[in-house]
Amino acid sequence: MDVKLSKLLLLQEQKIVLVERDVNLFVQRIS
Repeated sequence: MDVKLSKLLLLQEQKIVLVERDVNLFVQRIS
């Protein structure tokens, strides 16, 4: 269970990083 949980957390972190990158690109495009 611990391994599954850590993998899930890693996936969540990667998703957050991707979202932040998208937001940054979007903001740059607007300004």
